[in-house]
Amino acid sequence: MESLKVMEKFDGGNFHLWKFKMRMMLSNHGLWKFVDGSATIPHDEDQITDYNEKATKTFALFYEHLTDAQLAHIQYCENVKSVWETLCGVHEAKTIKNKLFLRKRFFTIKMQEGEYLLTHINMVKALADQLRSIEVNIEDEDVYVVFFMSLPPSFDNLVTNLESMSTKDVDLQFIVARLLHEFSKRKESESKGNVALLNKTHKANKKLCFYYKKPGHFVRNCLKKKSDEKEKANQACDDQEQMFVTALSANDHARNDWIIDSGATQHMMFERKWFTTYESIIPRKVYMGDDTILEAIGKGSIKATMQIGGKMLLTTITEVLHVPKMKNSLISISKFISEGLKVKFDKDGCKVNNVHGTVVAQARREKNLYLLNVNV
Repeated sequence: MESLKVMEKFDGGNFHLWKFKMRMMLSNHGLWKFVDGSATIPHDEDQITDYNEKATKTFALFYEHLTDAQLAHIQYCENVKSVWETLCGVHEAKTIKNKLFLRKRFFTIKMQEGEYLLTHINMVKALADQLRSIEVNIEDEDVYVVFFMSLPPSFDNLVTNLESMSTKDVDLQFIVARLLHEFSKRKESESKGNVALLNKTHKANKKLCFYYKKPGHFVRNCLKKKSDEKEKANQACDDQEQMFVTALSANDHARNDWIIDSGATQHMMFERKWFTTYESIIPRKVYMGDDTILEAIGKGSIKATMQIGGKMLLTTITEVLHVPKMKNSLISISKFISEGLKVKFDKDGCKVNNVHGTVVAQARREKNLYLLNVNV
C-alpha cells in the first residue's frame, strides 16, 4: 500500500483541526473502521492477511503523523482505537481548568495592526471548535462578539456597521465574508498607494521637506508629519467609548430596569447617587445609536440586588461609567463576556451564567429589549 502521508505532524498545537484532517484522510482510504472499532476480522485466510496489513498500516500512520513529544502518550497502546482514545483524552480533557484556559484564550484573543486577517479568523474559529469539543456551549453570536472585540481600531467603522444590523440579516459566514472583503480592499489600496508614492518620489527628488528635513517631497506631503498628527489625534481619542443602543424607545421603562445591550462597550448608569464607589474622570464621548453624543464624567461600582428564581441576590456591578444625560442604564454584553461570563438569549429573556454554570443575572424580554431589574 502506498504511503498516505499527506499532512503535517501533530505537535500539540491545534488538536481539533489535526483530528479532523486525520479522520478525513483515514476515511478516504477506508481505514477509519480500524479506529472506531467497526472493522471485523474476516474468516477467509486471504482476507485476514489483507485485514492485518491495513490494521498495521493504520497504526503506522499515527506514528508518522505525530512528533516525538506526542508519541510518548501512545507508545504503549496496543491498537489504533486505544491510540485515538488516548490522544482525545489528553488533548480534549473536559476539566474545569482546561475549559477556563480555552475560554480565556477565546475571549481575550487580539489581532494586531498589520496581522493577516485570515490567520486571525481561523484562530478564532479553531478556539471555538476546541471549546465545543470539550462540551462548552459556544454559539455563533459568541464568535461574532469575539471577532468584533478582537479586531484592531482600524476596523471600528466596519464593526459599527455590522453591530447595527439585525441578527436576522447576518450569520457567521456573512460576517467573515465582509471582513475578508474589507481586508482585501485595504491591501489593494495600499498597493496602489505605494506605487504612486514611489513614482512621485522619483520625480520629486529635488524637493525639500521643512518638517522632516529630507529631500524628495514638500511638507504638505510629508508622511511623517501626517503620521505624527494622526498619533496625536489617536492619543486624544484613547479614552472615548463608543456605544450604540439597539432600541431608542427604552425611555418608557422603569428607572431600575437596565437594558442588556450588545453594542455597549461599558456598563453605563445615569444616576450619580446609586454609585457605591465613584471617581471623576476626564469626560469621554459616548456615541448613541441615533447619532447623538453624550459624555461620561465618572466611573465606579454599584451594589445592587437582583431577583433570580424567586430569590434576591446581592451583587456588585463594577467599572460602570456615569453618563448623566442617559435616560436608561445599560449592561454591556461584551463586558460580561470579557469577564468570563456566558450570556444566553431566548424568546422569553436572557440568563447570565458564571464559569460554574450558576445563574448570576436574569433579564426579561419586552418587545425587542432585554431588561434586567436592578434594585439599588
